[in-house]
Amino acid sequence: MSKLIFKSKFKILTVLLLMFTFSACSNSTIEEAQNENNLKQDLETIEVADDNVSESSEDLFTVDYKEFHDLLAPHGEWIEVNGDEINVNLNDESSSSINPGLTKKISLSGLFGINDAHASDINVNSFFVWKPSSDMAISISANTNQPAYVPYSNGQWINTDRGWYFKAPTPHEEVVHHYGRWVNSPSIGWVWVPGNVWAPAWVDWKINDSHIAWAPVPYGINIVAGEIPPVQTIEYDYVIVEKKYFFEPVIYKHIIYEPETVVMIKSMNRPKGLVLVNNVIINKGPEIGVFDPVLVASVPTVKIHKVKDIKKIKFFGNDIYTYTPVFKKIKGNKPAKFSHFKPEKYSKYNEVFDKYKNHSQRYSAGKNEKKEDKKVELRWKNEKIEKDNKNKRESKNDYNKKIIKNDMPREKNFSNDTKKNKEQRRPMEKNKTFKKQNDKNINKDVKSKNESESENKKQTSKGNKKNQK
Repeated sequence: MSKLIFKSKFKILTVLLLMFTFSACSNSTIEEAQNENNLKQDLETIEVADDNVSESSEDLFTVDYKEFHDLLAPHGEWIEVNGDEINVNLNDESSSSINPGLTKKISLSGLFGINDAHASDINVNSFFVWKPSSDMAISISANTNQPAYVPYSNGQWINTDRGWYFKAPTPHEEVVHHYGRWVNSPSIGWVWVPGNVWAPAWVDWKINDSHIAWAPVPYGINIVAGEIPPVQTIEYDYVIVEKKYFFEPVIYKHIIYEPETVVMIKSMNRPKGLVLVNNVIINKGPEIGVFDPVLVASVPTVKIHKVKDIKKIKFFGNDIYTYTPVFKKIKGNKPAKFSHFKPEKYSKYNEVFDKYKNHSQRYSAGKNEKKEDKKVELRWKNEKIEKDNKNKRESKNDYNKKIIKNDMPREKNFSNDTKKNKEQRRPMEKNKTFKKQNDKNINKDVKSKNESESENKKQTSKGNKKNQK
């Protein structure tokens, strides 16, 4: 009896404890959400200077990238990630003060397995990256051999007063090639991390006597002592072309995808890339003198103009009008623990990871099926060819047998000849037949003559014998 009473009291206490915990978590969740909303309303923001050339990972949490959020959303998807998920190191106070790469949230589902409708949507140390949609894929990802949107491949290199400028075909591609950094995540592919410092192109260069290669500058690499320091970039991330195609308007058509290029890139020289001259970022890259003088003669030096309205982006004659929006950031130096500015619509990292993994598997399966189809088709073609050859051999043998048996006229030997050739050959055949017949007659005459002579000799020899007797 006492055991039953104890069990019932224990169950009651457990239920009360769960109710108390649920209430406390829900209240804390609501309070945090309210605090976040109040914080957004009370935050004081300031404009980022136009000539700003320094940025840090703190900007991911404090800078308002709303214009980028709205511009890029129709052409891909925004993803909430942390540093570890895409292999990015947030090496500043905001990330080192809390476990780097750790995403924290309050949720009863994680504690008790109970569905908590009021779980907090505030992920500590998370930020937002943009992944291009699959229909933008125009190149091949070198490390996966899958169609992918490879940065700095869909466009053209332009020689400008600020160095090599990458001219992209659309406004949204212009943005992601002059701001921010590209990261080739092993888990979800190429993603773009926002930034607020403009450059002609955030790339690292490699060059030799015959080829030029470039790759996005990794995230976290900034200008130090007036230039971008040597970077550790995976060889597969480089785009490589022959020098003669460097100025082509659609550069991705000339990209080399051979595996041997990885070895080539390792042995290539690294020229100076992004440098700071009078507080202006210049993309030096390969010297103009390394190219064929005939090509260089048709390459003008274009002047860059900055505009604040994205609709005013244009390339006119020897002038480029590039988009440089006004950014706002939270005032003060207090480290932020989460991103204060979010896209209206975004996906979770796990959702995108599962989708990307399934797509890779389907692509690999489809690729294998295509290989099998090609093998079957090739085998079928070989069998058909062999069968045709066999029929030809059999028909030829039958024909030869009939020729030997005199079942077919010999004129059939010339079945492939033209009518003219046949007419030319017929008299020749008649002459040959007449000659053979004539030879036969001559042989008969000679034979009969010889026989008569031999007969005369026999008779003469018999007469002589009789006379002797």
